[in-house]
Formats: sequence, C-alpha cells, structure tokens
Amino acid sequence: MINLEMRQGPIFSRNMAGNWRSLESILRPFDTRIHPLPIQVPSNLVRASVLVPLFWKNGEWRVMLTIRASSLRTHSGVVAFPGGKQDDTDEHEIAAALRESNEEVGLNPEDVRVLAVLPPSFASENILVTPVASVIPNDFVPKVNEDEVRKVFDLPLSRFLTEDYTMTRHEHHGGNVCLYYFTDNIDGETVKTWGYTATIAMRVAMVILDSDVSRELKDGFYITKENSLSSLSQSNTLKRLARMQDNPAKL
Repeated sequence: MINLEMRQGPIFSRNMAGNWRSLESILRPFDTRIHPLPIQVPSNLVRASVLVPLFWKNGEWRVMLTIRASSLRTHSGVVAFPGGKQDDTDEHEIAAALRESNEEVGLNPEDVRVLAVLPPSFASENILVTPVASVIPNDFVPKVNEDEVRKVFDLPLSRFLTEDYTMTRHEHHGGNVCLYYFTDNIDGETVKTWGYTATIAMRVAMVILDSDVSRELKDGFYITKENSLSSLSQSNTLKRLARMQDNPAKL
C-alpha cells in the first residue's frame, strides 16, 4: 500500500533546490483534501487521475510530460501528464496517479512529494479527471513503458504563460470553448501540447508563478491566478455532477 503521508525522506533535501514547501502553501487553498468539493461525486462515474510532476532545475520550475504511444486506442500520440483511469484497487486519486506514473515512466511513488489534489474536471464527456500536483527529483531518469508512452520530455512551467501559442474556438453544448496549442521543438521533433493538458498547465502556472496573465476558456469566461484552480472556476463541472446525481441512469 502506498504511504500517502507527506514524505520527508532524503530526496527532499537532495536534488530539490526549489522551495517545495512554498508550493504547498501556495496550492493549499485549492487542495480538495482540505477543501472538499461542495457536491458528492457519483460512485459509478468513470474517474481518472493525472500527476502534474514539477521539478526545480536551472533556477526555474519545470513540468514533466509524456507523448502517448501511437498504439493506444484512445488519445494516441498526444501530449499528456502521466496518469490514467482509476482501478478498483486504487483507494483514491493520489493512489491512481502514482500507480499510473510508476507503470508509464518508472517513477517510484516514494520519490514523489504530493502538493495538492486539485479540483477535477471533465476531460471528455463522461470521464472526470483529477490533477495531483507534485514535486519529483530533478535528476529523475524515466524508464519508459513503450506500450503506453512514446516519449518523455519537460518544459518550463512558464512556457504556458507566454504568448507563443495558437487558439481555436469550438462549439460545445451551445457555446464556444477555447483550445490552446503550444508548439515546441523537442529533440528535433515538433510537439504540440494542447487541450486538457495545456489548460491544466496554464492553470497551475498562473497560481504557482503568481502571474497576471489571463486566458479565455469559453465565451466571456477568463481564468486568472485568482480563479484558475478554485472550485468556482469549475462551475460547469459542479453543475454536471449535480445533474448526474439527479439522474444516475444517464451515467
């Protein structure tokens, strides 16, 4: 069983120049372990967890990302955080995120400092995804499971606050949602981080880096450092969960 107590092992005094304690403090107001969602999540809803793995290197916070294997049935070839669907054996969101990260890239759960379990959102119509913000060693060497992951890379967290992106609008449930695309050259390969992964990276970056950047997510609704990680900014998620609670047969 994975020990979910805040880990104080030698990893956090070695290869961790960044102040991870300050990140815990910054993210505490958004940690659903401390501030639970104001609504019960239906037990039969499909749930997933992703790890948002941060590390301090060369004077800045960076985030580790993966490119999913092209052989996967869903979301093949896209940039994603390590993670996946919760199994029956997973006690909670953290356990799922740590298990999947270990399976995909060989990240030892004992080498992960969990900072916060952030508010969930729907990454697709019926899958509720919970981001687990964490700190990992800056000398971590991935052991890639090629059945699930094609490539592991990292970017500065500040990358997702730059103006170097493209944005498209898509009709969704009677309104327009905005999708952001961040294009980078990784080892000579053009890599696009977009969709759910880009949005979560933007949200986390706004808060951790105390940025004044704002981004439109849907018609007239902008996220900022004040609302990007709060449950209030997930109002559509809460409304959908309420409807599902009232109509469980639709799950």
